[in-house]
Amino acid sequence: MRDQGVQAITWRAHLGACGECMVNDGKTVSLGSRFPSGAYLVPNHDHCVCEWVDDQGRRYEWTGVDGEYRQIANPKSTESASRPIFLFLDIDGVLNGVDLGADLEKVGDVWTRPIPNAVALLRAIDQERRLSPVWLSHWGERSVAWNDYASTRHWPVGYPTNDPDDGKPVAIQYYLARHGYHNEPIIWVQDGFSDAEWAWAKQASVQLVDTTKEPLRSLLINGKVHDILAYIAGEVVIA
Repeated sequence: MRDQGVQAITWRAHLGACGECMVNDGKTVSLGSRFPSGAYLVPNHDHCVCEWVDDQGRRYEWTGVDGEYRQIANPKSTESASRPIFLFLDIDGVLNGVDLGADLEKVGDVWTRPIPNAVALLRAIDQERRLSPVWLSHWGERSVAWNDYASTRHWPVGYPTNDPDDGKPVAIQYYLARHGYHNEPIIWVQDGFSDAEWAWAKQASVQLVDTTKEPLRSLLINGKVHDILAYIAGEVVIA
């Protein structure tokens, strides 16, 4: 890089990145110096999807192979191309298909019935750069066992909050407030919603996706990953 005139690089953490990467976010160091986490360059850990920018404005990401990087084309200057999508994801009734006839399998220390292609779906969500997935499940901190199951990075856990009386709408608001929400699209995926949750979502402009309804239920049973992602996105276009 020095032979291209690069003197400094800046770390850009993926929205919803782990704490280890967030300490590097926005920090600029001279080439060959360490970032606050101790890393010289992306990646900070396995499955890291952060990127770095050189002092000439060129963006790079890790290919997944040690020492190999690729340049990222700068997106067209449209708002829709740069806005992330917050995806709040439940587990039971979404990935753990209790009533979908799937085979028993252990995720972490819990016996579950993962939907067909659960691993492929989790990896597809993880690799979609515009999605910022957040666990919103009674599994709580154990939710990341599903990331380990699919060999993806650990996603942040948004539920429960420190107050056991807080419902999921409060948990979503609390998470967004802590992560610099600026009117990005929000999707909440769960197996059924109460009338109060529907009313709140309408007021808060949150797109609810109910996995008990058709055609999504059949898509989950059949494991059609591309169609599942397209349905979940709904009116929100993922470029």
